[in-house]
Amino acid sequence: MIKKILFLVFAISLVSCKKENVEDVQSDLTSKNGLVIVKLIDDGENYIKKVEEYHFTFSENRTVTAVKNNITTFGTYRVYKDDNKIELEMQFDENSDLEELNEDWTFFSKENGMLSFDEEDDFLVFKMK
Repeated sequence: MIKKILFLVFAISLVSCKKENVEDVQSDLTSKNGLVIVKLIDDGENYIKKVEEYHFTFSENRTVTAVKNNITTFGTYRVYKDDNKIELEMQFDENSDLEELNEDWTFFSKENGMLSFDEEDDFLVFKMK
């Protein structure tokens, strides 16, 4: 009986540990209700105050719009695999509030409607709306 229970627990854990792929992350980013940033740390500095009021919409054509107070900022993005890791690369104007996003972010996890990325000591977390 113990062996059956252990096998069942092991089987459930394998099913629940679904590994994300590029298409999954792309699909999550392009969710129809958009995303907001709930955490942004770059070079040890907290930049959430600069970006927390933006609403991000990622399109399937690799463009991203960020709207704050009815003002739209346009950028580009791509999701790809590098060294067996899923990467998110974004590009916004260097003189915008969003310039801290201009780097390659490594996908870390998807949990409770949150998409987490990191890059060494930098952290980016989007919340799905």
